[in-house]
Amino acid sequence: MGASIAFLPKKVSSHTTMTHALPLFLPPPDGHVWSTNAVEAAQQLSLGYEHALAVLNRETDINQVRYHLKHVASNLVPILKAFEHHAVEEGIPMDWICSAAQAVGKLMKALCVVCDQMAQEDHVQVLHAVPVETVYTGGRGRPRKIINAALLHEAMSNQRKISISKLARTLRVSRPTLLKQLRDLGISYKFSELSRDQLDELVRHFKSAKPDSGVRYLDGHLRQRGLRIQKHRVRSAVHRVDGFGRLLRARRIVKRQEYRVSRPHALWHVDGHHKLILWGIVIHGFVDGYSRTVTALRASTNNQASTVLRVLLDAVGKYGILPSRIRGDRGGENKKVSVYMILKRGLGRASFMWGSSTHNTRIERLWVEVGSQFVRRWRAFFYRLEALHSLDRKDKRHLWLLHHLFLDQINADCENFCQEWNCHPISGEGHDQTPNDLCLLGQLEHGFYDPNEYAHVHPSVLERHYGVVGNPFNRENGQTGAGQLGDEDVPSPDPGDCGSASSAESECGSIFGSDDGELRRQIETAHEKNFHHDPVSVPKHAAPFDDDKTMELFFTALAAAEDRSLVPAGFGLYPEEWVGGEYPTHEILKSGRHGGKRLQVALPVSIWKPRAEIWARGLAILNEITYMFE
Repeated sequence: MGASIAFLPKKVSSHTTMTHALPLFLPPPDGHVWSTNAVEAAQQLSLGYEHALAVLNRETDINQVRYHLKHVASNLVPILKAFEHHAVEEGIPMDWICSAAQAVGKLMKALCVVCDQMAQEDHVQVLHAVPVETVYTGGRGRPRKIINAALLHEAMSNQRKISISKLARTLRVSRPTLLKQLRDLGISYKFSELSRDQLDELVRHFKSAKPDSGVRYLDGHLRQRGLRIQKHRVRSAVHRVDGFGRLLRARRIVKRQEYRVSRPHALWHVDGHHKLILWGIVIHGFVDGYSRTVTALRASTNNQASTVLRVLLDAVGKYGILPSRIRGDRGGENKKVSVYMILKRGLGRASFMWGSSTHNTRIERLWVEVGSQFVRRWRAFFYRLEALHSLDRKDKRHLWLLHHLFLDQINADCENFCQEWNCHPISGEGHDQTPNDLCLLGQLEHGFYDPNEYAHVHPSVLERHYGVVGNPFNRENGQTGAGQLGDEDVPSPDPGDCGSASSAESECGSIFGSDDGELRRQIETAHEKNFHHDPVSVPKHAAPFDDDKTMELFFTALAAAEDRSLVPAGFGLYPEEWVGGEYPTHEILKSGRHGGKRLQVALPVSIWKPRAEIWARGLAILNEITYMFE
């Protein structure tokens, strides 16, 4: 919701910076025979010092600095005290102990200074909204406070779940003052008028489409439709319509680790979800670490770095702000995003943070929800197309047809998921607020980043402060675990069926612009060591016809068949073609070693059988036209 408070007045914070230079740790003196324990302690002291020193000399974030500061204080300082206490009996020179203590002391001081610097850095070009205007009339009594009307309309909309008390605390006004101005503006905070039967019907329809979704997703679904319903009414409706399912979901609750980010858009997480990669589809996503707002989610037919960058740019355009930092894994598909962030947000400040995919907490947690809410059903559906309806994923024409028929529907599910997720209340540290609410309130409380920061800096200026040494560091091809969960293994695609992930990367020049081409290449070269493998390859697809005339014939025939709702024979869509005479309502996904784990996925006939018919119509027409021109 970066654009939602752009209309408010702003004030800017700033700070000054400092630098530090520390020597390497002094090794133990030669000529002294130390005990095994003393040698091990000296090694731990030296290693801890070197690791903490390395943090000061590279791009990092405040959490890593705090970790090493705590490690030095709780681990290295006690070792130094032990050396001093046992110096005589161990034969350890006091001169070396004093030098080591001075070095560790300087290191701790430097870490503290860097912590303060980085805490202040978060306020550089951070804009603070001024949602409340104080009016001094010169008369007796307290000055009048006027709250921005557009903000009140936004905060009190039916799609949000911000309480009157929470908003009053955030704006630092009294509850009566807020209520009075809401009344003056005619802003209602009443619940929607909906009968019990109407609510039950909405819940029944929602559960039919998403049987694995719980009451919080239902709340987000209702709010996304502009309905504000009391919590107890929503829960009662779920009890009536889906009581058994509610009991099963309650047994899956998992305790999560604590996670903190300073403010909205301070850190976004990026990753790719590969559950549909066997059919040539990868879903790329971005999540705001502070509010858990899903800022982007898109299915694509490739895993190229240029595609991931476009997803980011679209999210920036939608929210009106570029995040201060982005965290991603070391896959080559993140290369363009990392270069773009360094160009736009600056050098030497961890503008892009590389790390293990499994430690990219926010986005990895999101993939669990994406899988349970819609991707798992698409995966089961594609397996069903292979088993019952003649899909051959080794055939590039079949993959092209699959993408043509269903990619837009998958992206519609991505958009629907984003809307419902961003409107659904989060338990635990979310305090029953929605991601959209957390984003808005976080910006009001902690400020937000200037969307025009660094916009005026020409690439040549950045280039003068950036040096490149050495040749590019090449890595062997490898596969990422991004988006792969233990209960849903995905076989790797056959390399022979996959296209080159870098074949279309040259087109990124139009995104970066011609002025920064050389600097972009230098940044890519300098950071090559951060990428441990190329982008995961995606199976290739190919158009079934070479000429436009035949392709137009295919589209015309397909549209005519759709209008007439034709169901071709021989594709597993008639009762005589079904096992037991009934169309299946579930599919089994196998995972684990030797397929020992089995996950049953519900595919409601009312939704998935019509989609199977769409596939059969397309495949029948494709086969017929291919046969005609052979």
